[in-house]
Amino acid sequence: MFRTAGIVGALATAGAITLLAPGAAHAAGGTLNLNGELHANPVGCFNTGDSFYTTLQTTVGNSTDQAITLYAGPDCAGQALGVIEPNTIGYVPSGGSVSVP
Repeated sequence: MFRTAGIVGALATAGAITLLAPGAAHAAGGTLNLNGELHANPVGCFNTGDSFYTTLQTTVGNSTDQAITLYAGPDCAGQALGVIEPNTIGYVPSGGSVSVP
């Protein structure tokens, strides 16, 4: 009986470690286009910046296999404006940012 309990306990521990261990981080496959600036296999946060070409907004082309999140402010902080699904185009205000999982 004690042997069976030990085996069950070991299996439960192994299962918990498998489920709770973080997965490997990987970039989104494809390209992120921010006003013509291409980012291959992007991952992380991208600030849109302020320039002559982004006076009002930045065009965001999501040609990746992941949905991306738009933020009104820099560094992907603050309120999320929305999500751009894969293979679609959207817009983010000048000075905003884009998060790619």
